[in-house]
Amino acid sequence: MNDAPGPDNPTAIRQRARLLLDQGRHADAAEWFQRLLAVEPEDAHALSQLAICWSQLPDKKEQALTAARQAIRLEPDESFHHSVLALTLLDTAKVGQDAQVREGLASAEKAIELDPDSSLAHSLNGMALLRLGKYADAEKSARHALSLDTSDTLATQVLSMSLLNQKKDADLDSLVDWQLMENPEDDTAHVSAGYRDLMRGRHREACEHFREALRIDPSHEGARSGLIESFRARSWFYRLHLRFSYFMAQFGQKGAGGILLAGFVLYRLVFGMLKKNHPGWAYTLAGLWMVFALWSFLARGVGSALMLTDRFVRMAITKCERWEGVCVGALVSMALFSLVWGLWWHRMDWVLSALACFLAAVPVASAFANDHHWGRWVYTGLGVVAGTAAVAFFLGVLLGWPPFFAGLDLMTAIYVGGATTWLRFLGVLYR
Repeated sequence: MNDAPGPDNPTAIRQRARLLLDQGRHADAAEWFQRLLAVEPEDAHALSQLAICWSQLPDKKEQALTAARQAIRLEPDESFHHSVLALTLLDTAKVGQDAQVREGLASAEKAIELDPDSSLAHSLNGMALLRLGKYADAEKSARHALSLDTSDTLATQVLSMSLLNQKKDADLDSLVDWQLMENPEDDTAHVSAGYRDLMRGRHREACEHFREALRIDPSHEGARSGLIESFRARSWFYRLHLRFSYFMAQFGQKGAGGILLAGFVLYRLVFGMLKKNHPGWAYTLAGLWMVFALWSFLARGVGSALMLTDRFVRMAITKCERWEGVCVGALVSMALFSLVWGLWWHRMDWVLSALACFLAAVPVASAFANDHHWGRWVYTGLGVVAGTAAVAFFLGVLLGWPPFFAGLDLMTAIYVGGATTWLRFLGVLYR
């Protein structure tokens, strides 16, 4: 006996579609919402729910936006439809597409205007503010959403990330502990706990929380990314980088950039003062500044390279993460070999090779770490140019080839690598 909803029974079709949506079966739910719309094409709520389903499917992102906007055209005064548009805009916005995130923020604000008691609208408002780096405002929106609905998991997620980025440790501890106590089977609670532990250097505890989140929801990309970060953090080199990033996050993107710029200006002033009368101290300071700069740019790539030494981790990482470890690890290894060999045998060509490889590793590492929607291709191009030039110079020194293009290779690697450090420092096409 077939109990499937009939083609002309919109109530039964709607019930089936909502049941599938509640189960997280977005592709199947989308098919049933489309069946409902074939019967009732002016059903704005069905369009909004179809947009929610499509927003979770990689190849349906643009259709999700179209469906959400069509629902608003049918019922412009319905808060839920504006919330759904905000959700789809935020889900489809790639890193660096701040204009689309701001459009999502405007949609969430419209939803709040139409229904001030909508926890979903306040949560999405907080999510947009979080994406724009306005952590204090995001915290305020998330707290408002939770005051309306204490079970709002999106608001809890926004609140935990805003507290983390503001380094409000006591509030974050209270929130995470409350999440785990209220619902230990909530994957978002374990993800929040994992990132909290990760930023404090407790990579083993973080790894356990991310594993637990993946056990509950194997498709949780945030948990998988966090697990990979905890694998990288097995390296003290990368743990130190995370702790530094966690410390700087409390000042915001502009504040952190201002602090680093002030540090560079101070370094240049002190270097200029010491160079004439105390050249040894001056160049020691310059060396320490270069180590700091290279460490901040290469820590993630070196962490990825060290992940490759673990057989279990190699099975968990993606192809891109594996190539990140190989490419950055190879250049850093060549640089270290060249530096040790050059200092041991007093060979300046080997020392220059080390400099070229270290600096070339910066655009290569940046290409893999960059999430900007098209800036990653710019950094990939810079990485290919600098990496090729550095390898060519290294091989020329190693094999004793005639130095026809050695000067060009060296200068290309150094200048492209140096330029990339400034591009990343200024945040140009980099997120």
